[in-house]
Amino acid sequence: MSNLGLLNGPALFVSILCGLSVPMLIVLCFNYTLTFFEFLHKGDERSASKNKIAATICLFLFFSIPVVYSIYILFKFKG
Repeated sequence: MSNLGLLNGPALFVSILCGLSVPMLIVLCFNYTLTFFEFLHKGDERSASKNKIAATICLFLFFSIPVVYSIYILFKFKG
C-alpha cells in the first residue's frame, strides 16, 4: 500500500502551499536583492536597508519552509 494515501485533506493543502510558496519566495528574494542594489547605487540608504531586510526574510523562508515541511511529513508518516 502506498504512503501517498496519507496526503489528503490538510496535509495535501500544506503540500501544495509549500510547493507554490517556495519558488515565489526565491523570485521575491531576487527582486528585493536587485532593488536593494538599485537603491544602493542611487544612494537611498533607507530604502536599501528595507529591501535588504525583505530579501533576507524571503531567503530565510525559502530555506526554512522545506525543512519544516519535511519534519512535518516525517512525524506524520511515523505516527
